Amino acid sequence: MLSQLWDNPIFVRTRQVEERTLGQGARAYIQRYGAGLAILFGPLALYLLFSTDHWDDPARLLENLGGLLNFSAVLMVLYVTSRALNGTFSAITLEREQKTYDTLVSTNLSAAELLWGKAASGLWPVVRELGLVAPLALGLGALAGYSVEAVAYLALCLACLGFFGSIGLVMSYSSSSTQHATRRGTALAGFFMLGGPMLDWFLYGLTRGENFCPMATYLSPLAAAISVPNSELWAGSLVLYVVGTAVLWRSLGKMAESARVR
Repeated sequence: MLSQLWDNPIFVRTRQVEERTLGQGARAYIQRYGAGLAILFGPLALYLLFSTDHWDDPARLLENLGGLLNFSAVLMVLYVTSRALNGTFSAITLEREQKTYDTLVSTNLSAAELLWGKAASGLWPVVRELGLVAPLALGLGALAGYSVEAVAYLALCLACLGFFGSIGLVMSYSSSSTQHATRRGTALAGFFMLGGPMLDWFLYGLTRGENFCPMATYLSPLAAAISVPNSELWAGSLVLYVVGTAVLWRSLGKMAESARVR
């Protein structure tokens, strides 16, 4: 399966373009991967810059490293969510706008190959960036004694990547333009991010907390990231994202097949 995806013509073309871009020098690497590294090391660098009087106390630095990594991890979850959406909004709509979609559909690629190729192409940049940042984050987490939390954040990033990337693809397949897909997908993601917790807060007040389950909050990557030490909320969000990704992919398969038939 992975070898077939790696050899997918659409994905191969995307990787070739990526390699040509990175071949332009260090500036291209910074533009591609600088944001993820800045999110990971930025808070730590600022802390070290303004805490020079603590440099001679390694124990105190390690004590504060865990909190800094938690803050960076929350930002990373939001960043991965945003990149997953932005990378897939234009997967299909851009082909339609450039009048190349009919040509793409008429090739020997099956509907599934077209779908997987577009998904891999849209998510490849953030997957590659996450592959660079994750080992560094896990190493720092182990150094600070936060190994479990670091793994939990990484799992949440991967779940958000799959779920929100699938949402972006659904919007791209079902929209007439990239702008339309972006508006719809951003509104939906905004509801998941902030609207879900607000809705649960309102319903909690109505029910006075009796037999209340914050289901809408489980859809918020922000709430899940903030509460990673809370295994119930983190696990609930993770399960919903995995199940949601599977459901969305079934819908995407039908969309891709119907588009090919037309």
